[in-house]
Amino acid sequence: MSKGFTLIELLIVIAVLGVLATIVLVAIDPLEQLSRGTDAGQKTKIASMGHALQSYYTTQNAVYPTENATWQTTLVSAGELKQAVSGDVAIACSGGTEQNDICYDYDGTDSAVWLTLKSKAEKGKCPAPATDTAYFVWTSVDSRAGTLCFASGQPVAGTSYAASFK
Repeated sequence: MSKGFTLIELLIVIAVLGVLATIVLVAIDPLEQLSRGTDAGQKTKIASMGHALQSYYTTQNAVYPTENATWQTTLVSAGELKQAVSGDVAIACSGGTEQNDICYDYDGTDSAVWLTLKSKAEKGKCPAPATDTAYFVWTSVDSRAGTLCFASGQPVAGTSYAASFK
């Protein structure tokens, strides 16, 4: 009798390993992990942008940058940002002005800056994750940032969202 594995035994072991590998990949969900990492970066960008806007407000005698296509350039020129910041997800601003996939709204008194979040974890915070859009928003009214969900529309400067932050 020869020692070793038969071809059938080897095929069964390979099939079992394949099933286990598939289960592990489904459990890990690498695309979701990538989306979560992107969202973490997006949140950091908006928090930094909020700090830059507050600094600008302080140094410019209680005025935020004008809402136009170069609002980030204004922050760079004033020394509040080293360079313009880009969002990682394309966005169309319905209530503000977009520069580098980041939206900005200024109502003459208060400002808001936001971008889109894409991970299932962030969209899962929304009441209707399939249809709502999750934004990470900083507002001067609240002086902080948080995740907001909108079925339609986008954040607006001068509105307090603190109670709605997820």
